[in-house]
Amino acid sequence: MSKDLFGEVIVEKDEDNPYTQKVGVPVYEPKNQQPSIHELVDTHKSLTLVREIEMNNSISDDEKRFLVTSAKRHNVFNFEKCADYYAHATPAMKHLMERSGLVIVDLNKAIENGFVSMNEELAEQFRREQDE
Repeated sequence: MSKDLFGEVIVEKDEDNPYTQKVGVPVYEPKNQQPSIHELVDTHKSLTLVREIEMNNSISDDEKRFLVTSAKRHNVFNFEKCADYYAHATPAMKHLMERSGLVIVDLNKAIENGFVSMNEELAEQFRREQDE
């Protein structure tokens, strides 16, 4: 028996039936120590771009604001550290991290917040499997 990075058992595929109805939900076990807030995201590339944008005198202020906003997409989040931080955070911080999609601890909240979408048929299948 082998396990994935989250400790979940990896189910070997049956050669006769490569599809399975089982969905293995990863369960993350947080570390005992909360990481520094500065460890949660790498902003190096986005900040480099912002400096370059701000120093450019050949574009309009509206163009600069647009490019600065778009530069934020280059931030790289460390979701493992986000989960560790979340485990030790205040209730207010936990709520905001969930609303931002930094952690997903409840499928229904994830759907409500727009991070997961399901068609009705898939949702019904999920409900049946949860009842089993």
